[in-house]
Amino acid sequence: MKKSDFTLIIAVICWGMSFIWTKEALSTLSVYSIIFIRFSSASLILFFISVLMKKNLKIGSGILKMIILTMFQPFAYFLFETNALKYISTQKASLIAATIPIFVLVITSFQKKKLPGIMSIISVFISIAGIILLLGINFGVSETGTSLKGNVLMFGAVISAAVYILLTNYFAGEFDIFVITFYQMLLGSVMLLPLFVADNCFNGTVHITPPAAAGLFFLVIFSTITGFLSYNYSISKSSTSKSALYLNAVPVVTIIAAFIIRKEILTAMEFSGAVLIITSLYLITKTSGGTIETDNSY
Repeated sequence: MKKSDFTLIIAVICWGMSFIWTKEALSTLSVYSIIFIRFSSASLILFFISVLMKKNLKIGSGILKMIILTMFQPFAYFLFETNALKYISTQKASLIAATIPIFVLVITSFQKKKLPGIMSIISVFISIAGIILLLGINFGVSETGTSLKGNVLMFGAVISAAVYILLTNYFAGEFDIFVITFYQMLLGSVMLLPLFVADNCFNGTVHITPPAAAGLFFLVIFSTITGFLSYNYSISKSSTSKSALYLNAVPVVTIIAAFIIRKEILTAMEFSGAVLIITSLYLITKTSGGTIETDNSY
C-alpha cells in the first residue's frame, strides 16, 4: 500500500469518528465549550508545529480574507453541526454532511448560469431522494434521530461549508494550506471566546468528565490535526479523483462506528437513503473526473 493511500484511510477514519467523539463530549459539555476548547487547543498545537517546522505565519493584509473564511468555517459550520448533534444521531448527521459536494455543484451551476452534465443532474436527484428517505416519514417529530431542529441545523452546516468552499476558490494559491488552517483555528477561537465565556458565566464552569475529556482529546488530536495533515499530504501525492472517492467513505465509517460504540441503528428507510446519498457522491465524483470540490469540515 502506498503511503498516500494509507494517510487517506487515516483521514477518512478520523473524520468519520469525529461525529462519535463530538457526541461523547456533548454528554456533559456545552456546544460552545466543545468548539472553543477544540479549536483553541488545535491552534496552539499548530503554532508549536509551525515553530518546529520554521513556518512563516505572516499574512499581512490577507487577515481580512481569513476572517471572512473563518466566519463560515469553522465558526458557523461547527456551531450548526455541534448543535445538530444534540438532536439527531451521529449517523444521520454524517450522511447530511456528505451532501456538501452536491450543494456546491448546485450553487456553482446557478453562479455560472450553466447546467451541469446529465449524470451530475441525475446524481443530484438521487441525492435528493436519499435525503428525503434519510429524514423519513417522521420528519419533524421531536425524538432522537428525527428532530426537525437537528435536521435544519445540520443543513445550516452544509450550506456554511458550501459557501466556504466557493470562497476558497477566490483565495486559492494565495496562502499555504497550513497557514490557512492555523488562522482558521486561531480566529475561530477568538470568535468563539465571547460565547464560551458567556455560556460558562450563565451556566456554570466547565465540568469535564472522563468520556467528555476523551472525546475532546480525540477531536483535537485526530479529527482536527491528524485528519487534516493526513489528507493534505495525500492530495499532494495522489490524484484529486482518488482523494475525493475516499471521502465518500466518511459516513460509512460513522455508521459502522455508531453501531459498534453507541448502538445506533439506521431504520430500513434511513439505510436506503444512506445508500442513495453515497451512490450519488460516487457518481458525481466519477462524472466530474475528480474535480468536485471537497472540504475538510469534519
